[in-house]
Amino acid sequence: MSRTFVMSSSDITADLRRVLDLDLGRNFVSVPWAHNGNFDLDKNKSMSPQNKVRKIRLGHLKSDRFAKLAHARQPQLKYNGGPLLQHVEVFTIFWGSVWQKQPALISLAHNINDFFSFILVSPLIDHLAEYNVPARSLSIGHGKLTGTTTLATEPGPLIDDSDIQAMLKHWIATEAGFPRPNANTLYFIYFPPGTSITLEGDSSCEKFGGYHDAIDDKIFYAVEPFCLSSGGNLSQLDFFTLTSSHELCEAITDPIPGAGWYWFRDKEHQGEIGDICEAAPNAEERMGSFLVQREWSNAKTRCV
Repeated sequence: MSRTFVMSSSDITADLRRVLDLDLGRNFVSVPWAHNGNFDLDKNKSMSPQNKVRKIRLGHLKSDRFAKLAHARQPQLKYNGGPLLQHVEVFTIFWGSVWQKQPALISLAHNINDFFSFILVSPLIDHLAEYNVPARSLSIGHGKLTGTTTLATEPGPLIDDSDIQAMLKHWIATEAGFPRPNANTLYFIYFPPGTSITLEGDSSCEKFGGYHDAIDDKIFYAVEPFCLSSGGNLSQLDFFTLTSSHELCEAITDPIPGAGWYWFRDKEHQGEIGDICEAAPNAEERMGSFLVQREWSNAKTRCV
């Protein structure tokens, strides 16, 4: 299905997702797979130096794939004719029995849901109203958390994005309580400690801390691997709310990557609303008790 920017979403997705990954200049560590579902969050806070990794940053994509998009020398998101999530409906999925067995992770899942209940009616969403498209009757407003589920099946130590997509479609078709996708549904999938996710050859907690995408241009989802901070004052909840706020705002304004609001200057300078700000000074802020990432404002020409 062709877009106003000539390329189809299937043509651009593989390369585009490489530049949509989160990095705030922090070190993170991967976590060993817990075969029996047992995981000690405190025990795993200190990992060996060889496991410390750095996320990919905006500008590392060496591709002219998006050269047909509107160009702008300075960061300026351009609308490319696609849909927006006008009143996003978030459904959280915690995959793996550890989310049901470990008290620390049961509490973490509860706090992540509290984050969405708060953030979906917060100023973070209000800021996105400048990306309304009146000519197409597209207006971004507050959203809601529509539900949550914990799945006792295991993703295993290694899973590819293609398998995640297949499983999400399977759950939607077979799992009781799973909402059917509509124009606003956004599935957030949280993985257990020890699961490594691959995306076009890259691995989670080595090259990316999260991403969002669309299946057949109509099932919108975000993937949240379990990476640990290896220093500073970043808690595990902070990590997830930071990456989740990044992916949330990008999914709202660009649910089909590249078809919504996107900035392109050249192969080394491009991205979505969160990518522009991910490595900026003071990129993080507290909203209520939750750590979120600031997002790019075309109107103010800065991160807000």
